[in-house]
Amino acid sequence: MTHQAKVSRGGHLWVIQVPAIRRSVQTRTLRRMDALTAQMIHEATKEPLSAIHVDYEFVFPRAVRELVNRAKRLRLTAVQAQTRATEENRRVARYLRDTGMPLRDIGRVLGISYQRVHQLLS
Repeated sequence: MTHQAKVSRGGHLWVIQVPAIRRSVQTRTLRRMDALTAQMIHEATKEPLSAIHVDYEFVFPRAVRELVNRAKRLRLTAVQAQTRATEENRRVARYLRDTGMPLRDIGRVLGISYQRVHQLLS
């Protein structure tokens, strides 16, 4: 079963609340968040640990949420741009290879290694 959890910062601790079972747990770092949350849910519901899935919602002040969302949008834009750049490099590499240009020269023209050119053409 999937459970919803809210994660917030309380002083120097993270507080993970699962409203459906009216319980919470605290941890210093998020490293153990999944295990602690699953164990807490298991103790309250007796569900097998392997069947417990948690969707986390991080709760921050509005300004922080906006910055986090902006960073996520920028990362997505960067991934999309990288994908388009790879496709353009592939097109150029194919064209240059078809003119008989060596891989090392194509790499130099594109500003990438000849090994990367080989990958693009494979």
